[in-house]
Amino acid sequence: MYQVPFTGEINKVIIDKNTGVRTVTTQYEPTIETYTFNRVSIVSWRDIALKHLPVDADINTAMFELKCEYLHFDYLIPSRVVVPSSAIPVSNDLRDTDLIRQTRAIEFKNKFNRDNNYAFEFRLVEYYDPNYQLGDIFQNENLWLDSLLDYPTSDLIYNNRLPGFIDLIPYVVKNGSIFFGDIKKQLMLEILPVLQNDDIICVTCGYTGSVTYEKKPIELINSKSENVNITTETTKVLNTNNRRYAFYLSNNSTVDIYYHFGINSNNSIKLKLKPGSTLIYENKSLNIDGDEINYPDKRYVNGLPLWLKSSSGNAQVSIEELSF
Repeated sequence: MYQVPFTGEINKVIIDKNTGVRTVTTQYEPTIETYTFNRVSIVSWRDIALKHLPVDADINTAMFELKCEYLHFDYLIPSRVVVPSSAIPVSNDLRDTDLIRQTRAIEFKNKFNRDNNYAFEFRLVEYYDPNYQLGDIFQNENLWLDSLLDYPTSDLIYNNRLPGFIDLIPYVVKNGSIFFGDIKKQLMLEILPVLQNDDIICVTCGYTGSVTYEKKPIELINSKSENVNITTETTKVLNTNNRRYAFYLSNNSTVDIYYHFGINSNNSIKLKLKPGSTLIYENKSLNIDGDEINYPDKRYVNGLPLWLKSSSGNAQVSIEELSF
């Protein structure tokens, strides 16, 4: 068995008036109510797992440990009425009990809420598919079991004329600062009513985890192995290859080599490989002489072309590519 740790941040989820708008009609005799709201997936554990699944892993043996380290959203909601500062409950009496403070908060929220345009309500909803297996094609959200978490999962956000911040971890876990993930679950955020013209919410999430797996049998072929002469003009040394497994690029010259993935652009080739160094792509990551590098984007994962040019004069590199 092999184990690979990982860490990452989910792409920021931006919610505005057009994001995930839903309309639902509920009937509680004798009342029928129709309301519109935003509903957006903010943490999809299956997507995180698939992102970090090693290319050589047997998916049927993969086991993930997933942790959400932080989860919050920033907001600006100018469409809501500003709550008068005189109405905000403040207690300076040390003799006030928790019950008194809670009573004041309840009275405040009963008066200033989403029904009278003072606030938006946010809710956390968890979707769970007991039959989901890693790698299955997810087709219909309505097949998932829709269940509110079994402890307080909603609150109000107010317009205070400035950007605000809400930490969502306390709404997901009763105690502690992290919560664990499950590939059978995803966490959704609902905003009621739907956001208006200039309202915006930005959700940020960071996670850590590890995957334990057995390697699948892979038959690799040496799809390229040659020495290439490089000049100050861009030269393509790797073509598009959706079955690329790894490559090894060695700078055999005495000058720097610049490299770039994707479309040929002389001005965009700025990443440097020093003389005698080797650029290595293995297991969906890049490293130089064994030290992982933080490449500014992930285009190299998609098997896109690799372009080179020398910093000055003529140079030579050796390139080897493995495909499956």
